[in-house]
Amino acid sequence: MSGEPVAEVSWSPVETGPVPQTFVSVAQSSRQTIPHDVWTTLTLDSESYDLGDEFAGSVFTPKQSGVYTINAQVSVSSGSAAKSVFLRAVVGGATVAYNWVTGVAGSDVCVTISKTLYMTVGSSLSLGVFDMGDEDSLTFSEAYLTCLTVVRN
Repeated sequence: MSGEPVAEVSWSPVETGPVPQTFVSVAQSSRQTIPHDVWTTLTLDSESYDLGDEFAGSVFTPKQSGVYTINAQVSVSSGSAAKSVFLRAVVGGATVAYNWVTGVAGSDVCVTISKTLYMTVGSSLSLGVFDMGDEDSLTFSEAYLTCLTVVRN
């Protein structure tokens, strides 16, 4: 079959580059004093994972806009008085998720939140806690076992 046209086919793999991934898991390294009746930003200073290098100074700042799932927990010592403890996630100064639990005297309180939300590049996520103790209680509590995970969906 000589003389017939021959088609040449060439191919090369399409290079897409690495897929940016976000997975952050951070916690407190020690107990934190929480004053009563004041919103307090939680200190998260022990990183287990920060795959996108997006967490610093107790704040998560995404490098890519997208849908993120956050899970957070704080435990607060109650001392001898009953109290309500509120936990909130704040993005750009606005509360985007919150939950609260009322505990009994002598029992510690654990509050969790879980939220899926859209975050833009450069927005910031932090956690805050509010301890509403009885008037006769001590002037502060201690937060411990605080943790935060963030995953880009």
